[in-house]
Amino acid sequence: YTKPEGRIIGVHILGDDACELIHYGTALAQSGKTVEAVLGTMFAAVTFHELFKGAATKAVIELDRGRWVKAIKSMSEGSGIIEVEN
Repeated sequence: YTKPEGRIIGVHILGDDACELIHYGTALAQSGKTVEAVLGTMFAAVTFHELFKGAATKAVIELDRGRWVKAIKSMSEGSGIIEVEN
């Protein structure tokens, strides 16, 4: 995915059932969806497609961490202004 917007640009899937999952990942990348959009998707339980939700959750956490690190750095530089990007 791209940073900081989280747009999905590709997927890597390995394993016995990869052929069943790659089509959804390809559709996400081709449509320009973001990892946050995947979190808003309803997945049937219990299926392998839930793995996309887990991957998206991890990506959103990483993106949010990056935003917070940037905000904390701006504070420590003495400006007193916290800049947080959405």
